[in-house]
Amino acid sequence: MKVSNPEFNPLIGASVGSGIEPLKDFIRLKLGNIVLTSLPDTVKEAEEVMDFCRENKIYIMLSEIVHRGNHKRWSAHSMSKDEIESVIKRAGKYFIGRYVIGEAGGILYWPKFYTINGGVGEYRSITPCDGEIAARKAYVDYLKSEIEFEKNEICNSTFFNVESSIIFSTQTEAGINGQCLELLPGDPLITLAAVRGAAKSAEQLWGVHIAMMWYGGIRLDELWQKRWRSSLYLSYLSGAGFIYPESSHFEYTIKGEKNYTFSAPELKRMRKELRQLYCFSKIHNRPDCAPESPIAIIRGVDDGHPGIWNPYAWGQYEKGEEWQSSDAENGWRLFDTFFKRQDFFFEHNTGDYDFSGNPPCGQLDIIPADGDFSSYKMLFFVGMNRMDDKLYSKLAEYVKKGGHLMIALSHFDCQTVRGGELQLFRNGNLSELCGFNVTSKGIKDVHGISFINHSSDDRYDFPCKTADRDPLFNGNVTGMPIEITDPELKIIAGLSDKPDNIIENIAAQPLLTEHKLGKGTVFTITALESPGTPGLHKFTDCLVWKAIKAHTGEFDFITSDRVRYAIYNTSSGKQFYLYNLDPDLTQSAVIIYNNKRYAEILLSPGKFKCGYLFDNIIIIPDVPVCNAVYNNGDDITFISDRQNAVIINSTEETKFIKINNKNVELAANEKKNIELSENIPPELKEFFAPEFLEEPEMTMSDTSTPY
Repeated sequence: MKVSNPEFNPLIGASVGSGIEPLKDFIRLKLGNIVLTSLPDTVKEAEEVMDFCRENKIYIMLSEIVHRGNHKRWSAHSMSKDEIESVIKRAGKYFIGRYVIGEAGGILYWPKFYTINGGVGEYRSITPCDGEIAARKAYVDYLKSEIEFEKNEICNSTFFNVESSIIFSTQTEAGINGQCLELLPGDPLITLAAVRGAAKSAEQLWGVHIAMMWYGGIRLDELWQKRWRSSLYLSYLSGAGFIYPESSHFEYTIKGEKNYTFSAPELKRMRKELRQLYCFSKIHNRPDCAPESPIAIIRGVDDGHPGIWNPYAWGQYEKGEEWQSSDAENGWRLFDTFFKRQDFFFEHNTGDYDFSGNPPCGQLDIIPADGDFSSYKMLFFVGMNRMDDKLYSKLAEYVKKGGHLMIALSHFDCQTVRGGELQLFRNGNLSELCGFNVTSKGIKDVHGISFINHSSDDRYDFPCKTADRDPLFNGNVTGMPIEITDPELKIIAGLSDKPDNIIENIAAQPLLTEHKLGKGTVFTITALESPGTPGLHKFTDCLVWKAIKAHTGEFDFITSDRVRYAIYNTSSGKQFYLYNLDPDLTQSAVIIYNNKRYAEILLSPGKFKCGYLFDNIIIIPDVPVCNAVYNNGDDITFISDRQNAVIINSTEETKFIKINNKNVELAANEKKNIELSENIPPELKEFFAPEFLEEPEMTMSDTSTPY
């Protein structure tokens, strides 16, 4: 069932209790245009809710109707399947969907005794299996059975998950129509990358449900509040189609902690942050597309690593230690390389600028192996992967058309038994994709590792040394002898074991090859072990970082790993967003455009900024609550209150532009401060009014939420 995109992008809202009165209070509180709520228990009440949402243009997401795994009703106790389906039709386009298989990824990442024999009364553990193929199938089949029950017994509608792991694409395979990330359990960066990548691949709507009550912090303190604000804006700039809190915005109640009621200043402050984002979303137009993500990680075939908490693959708790995270799953630790600054004193950090700390253009997708590769400049494998003819051919076509690929021999595995010895695809005949065949198995030992050749692509700044210098890395690895089948193949790095080594000796023990295929390039790590093995981690970390740097965007930023940003393409240029996640310290970001350094943007703690690039003119308003439209020629209209902005001419010639009918002259490469005149359309005046952000004095009789 296809999910239609809502009218606004994104929708902002909140979880509310069941029935009409919580919806009326939601409107009085000015919290947004989408609610997560539970379906009332009777047809009459449910119809009133749907009619109210339709008439007041409030989009509605329904929480789970039945309990996870045991199928006991949470809501709509007296309603039949036909009645529920009839009721939700009354909302028309304002019905987004409903949650099913909530937190089904928990089967893979919860503590093992939560699921063994249904330990916490929800999902049961997956049937013990011998290998990842069977384990993956068992998981998908279990989810399919749950979704079939929902479809046949409860209500056939648009199905959303609510999930905290990175296995969104597997849940789509099981029958999910839209994606909802439960944010804060686990690392937001990896889960946001996974939900967006899965949703893009399946052309689905996705959004964020922020679990502040349970995962926002140990207590409701100042850092909790700042984490709440950061969660909102990180979700926004990452491209979420809807954003709302799960709980704690009407009351905050955790056993053993201080309880906060509806009128508590702390909760009023929380709601004001939500109201500010709603206000911003009504004034500002975020482009109706995903942010630029030039590179992506492929979530390998049969990879059962959940990306959160548990060290068991595919939740195979009952099969013993061999299912605990192996080096293959530990390769996901390389994800940190994309989002953390490199060690400045490590000599492989080279070049004019240090771009580490963020991927190119600030965003990274995690995509399924059966997804569309065409929009990405470079793809990485980091975890487990099982190779087959279909994927091999798909990768070859991607590279031939200009894509770049980083892969290891472990990603060509065909072993069907968990923990079995590597069985290479086509018996190691990897000539088409990699330019070589694997001929035998080398000897595992602690080897030095040296880069000896530069890439044929100058963008890859590999840290090459002369052969008589100490190796840059050391690791306990097994080099695999290869037969070169493409005479143009380059040995980029190899095992280096003697201080008087010569390049020929190192090249005879290759560890990294470069194969030009069509218009693209394949880099292959030729060790027996996976990239997650301790002996390879530092080498692969360097390799990934160099590849990231090679694909820095034409328009990009140098900034710390406490600043997150996103760049969106539009028909008239680019829009960009920056957010300082640091709760205490000011950070800065420097614009790099066409290899030139431009303005430094200062971001105080928790500061959110937006900016625009129109025809080589960069504009950064002081206050992001605005919207810019590029008209014909050099004419720009800003919907804004009166405020200042920085404007930069990035060209080598004088530019004459008009902003809100005011002429501005900019010399070549000039940066200047200008004043934006007030321009507020009548329909937006209420959102610019300061009183919009103030909460009315009121009580709320029902402060419950679905979760």
